[in-house]
Amino acid sequence: MEQKQSSDSLSAELLAFSAEYPWFVAQNIGAEEESSADQIFYTLHEPLTKYQCQIPELLGRRIRGYYHGWIILSDLPKSVMWSLWNPFTSTMINFPPLIVQDGDSKSIGECCLSAPPDDPSSVLLLTRADKPSFVFFRLKGKRKKLRWIEMSYANQLKRITGVDGVFIYNLTCCNGKVYALSGMDYVIQLDILVKDREVLIKLLLLGFTPFPSWNRCHELHYFLKGHCTELFCIIVGFYEQTLQGVYFFKLDMASVKSEELERFKGLDMSCKRWQEVEDLADVFMSQKMWEELVDFKEAIFFVDIALDHLVYYRPAIASELGGYILIRDDMGKILYSYHVKENSISLSSMPSLVLPTSNVRK
Repeated sequence: MEQKQSSDSLSAELLAFSAEYPWFVAQNIGAEEESSADQIFYTLHEPLTKYQCQIPELLGRRIRGYYHGWIILSDLPKSVMWSLWNPFTSTMINFPPLIVQDGDSKSIGECCLSAPPDDPSSVLLLTRADKPSFVFFRLKGKRKKLRWIEMSYANQLKRITGVDGVFIYNLTCCNGKVYALSGMDYVIQLDILVKDREVLIKLLLLGFTPFPSWNRCHELHYFLKGHCTELFCIIVGFYEQTLQGVYFFKLDMASVKSEELERFKGLDMSCKRWQEVEDLADVFMSQKMWEELVDFKEAIFFVDIALDHLVYYRPAIASELGGYILIRDDMGKILYSYHVKENSISLSSMPSLVLPTSNVRK
């Protein structure tokens, strides 16, 4: 694993544009034009003003996620070469080539960095979109040659859900743990145990997703995002292809009691389904742990239905932009703006990726 620091970076210049307004960066992935190597930046407070530039660290790479101040990148188009980039220090950490068991690295779905890279327990965790498997890399260890490891979580997840063929998605970090969703019902805790020469990943059922107090939507999308000790669940509902409802919940993991965390300890649903369970008291109690929010100030969420169900949370932004959940539709063409306190939805077209109004080059 290679780590280096680059001085030829635009990160400091770009980040200096504004400290209060979140920047959106667009990549023309798959485009053949020479300009497709450029990144296009824009903000919501000036959506018609776009900045075009080339950031060396992003050339030929796709942005896959952001954790603990580090951006997770993979190469285009094969997703074989993975790296971590810190835009504040310009430090780049490169991983060995990713070779999965069946040779199809394009099947990688989501990713998560369990802890900052300098943490001895830090693991870069990937999921596969074609089968229930993790692919992970331990950043620090006693092995002479660190390597990618693939493991199936199918049996563990069946013990929780009672069915085959289900997957984990929406990986996120919260209060020193990794959490994820499975289907529309299950909130999964991933216990990552790092020993001297091995990494063990155990799946536990934290509880069930919260249930909206009112819902008439035919299509629901669930998003999970952690920040510090708080775990957020956002439910986006559509009715006849129209955004009809957004439901916003929070769970403070620091205040959850130990008996609540162990409510489903020893659970084994391998030979039965949840529909066959007569006593659902624990299910309902786990849903009641969530607090439905009616307002949050000076912070913003961005959820992306179009790409990997990504979720981004930004606290401490300009007050006029705070309190919004921004939702990009499944076609990537419409941006919905949901104001939590006012319970109102507005929509706008996503800015075009062509004809930028400003150029920044170095």
